[in-house]
Amino acid sequence: MKSFDWSTITRSALAEHLRTGRINDTQALPGANLYHCQHEERDSLAIALETGACLLIEIPLPANPGRERRKKKLLPKGSDGVPQT
Repeated sequence: MKSFDWSTITRSALAEHLRTGRINDTQALPGANLYHCQHEERDSLAIALETGACLLIEIPLPANPGRERRKKKLLPKGSDGVPQT
C-alpha cells in the first residue's frame, strides 16, 4: 500500500496546485469540489469546501515497474520427456 501525505491549504495554494498540475477529473458535490490531479512524481486529490477550507492529499506515483513478463504454464512431462496434453 502506498503511503500518502495530507495537509490543509489555502484557496490560493489550491489554485496554484491546480494551475501547475494536470487535472485528470473533477466533481462538484453539494458543499464541496473534488479535483484529481497529477504532477510529475505524485497523484493528488484536492477537496475544496464551500466554507473556504481546502484539503490536499498526495500519493507518490509508483516507480517505473517495467514490463511484466507473461508466465508460461508448464505442462507436466511424461516419462519420455514430451509434455502431456
